[in-house]
Amino acid sequence: MASYLGSSVSGILSILDALNQSSSYTGTASLNNVDNELYRAINVIKTIRDADSERLDVYGPYLDTYQALAYLIRASYWGGVVIGATIENIPPATMEDDVYNIIIPNLKNALPDLEEKATSTQKDENDILFVPKDVARVILAQAYCGKKNWANALNYLNDIIKTGHYGLNGNNASILPLNFTDDYTGEIGTNYILRYEDVLLMKAECLAMQNKEADALSMAKQVADANNITLGSDNALMEIGKVRVKLNMPFTLPYLRRHDLSKSVTGLNVEWINQLVR
Repeated sequence: MASYLGSSVSGILSILDALNQSSSYTGTASLNNVDNELYRAINVIKTIRDADSERLDVYGPYLDTYQALAYLIRASYWGGVVIGATIENIPPATMEDDVYNIIIPNLKNALPDLEEKATSTQKDENDILFVPKDVARVILAQAYCGKKNWANALNYLNDIIKTGHYGLNGNNASILPLNFTDDYTGEIGTNYILRYEDVLLMKAECLAMQNKEADALSMAKQVADANNITLGSDNALMEIGKVRVKLNMPFTLPYLRRHDLSKSVTGLNVEWINQLVR
């Protein structure tokens, strides 16, 4: 059982490492590492998921949540995922919108089996594997934002906010924390992989796309103020993008591409930055 669980966690850690690396948008080397880690994780988790369905059939909802996270990262950054590849056959990539159409029903099926609780600091393999509902809700909200279905995204974001589990500072700032050991100092720290800031910024994005500009700016300002960032205009989508870039938020590149803000927010050539995410 230990090796069975450990193999699952190994694949999950690859996904989390890829997501952590994806917050850096300035170099192709980092994004290549993300891609390699994602496909390694996808293959490991698929193998464990298949074995679990034939044996215990208890880890399915948790593995499906992490598989959805890997698919989300790959689809939103590169526009698709190669699903079901074997040594003998590599099928065409499933394109971004079709990937979201896979993620959404899978997570809706998994959600009732996940626990309603705040995410604990990860101390062992069980803490890493057994994710709470809010992790699935964040992934669902991201998928719906990718589909530009703002109303459904808002439903999941509001569900997270209503729990009262999270805040913008301290130990409750992360929905999916990951402990790590510094290679040089040996000190243990925590990376905030999925962050409550992202929930509020996604909600601000949805409000802006529903023509609720003042509400969107107010939501973005909460995140900006907590990080000593000053908003510079009344353009909510622009300000959300700037806050995302300054905070090195995961899923910033897909956000900028979604709203055609690459050049205006980052100063990078639009064609160049779009090549990074395609």
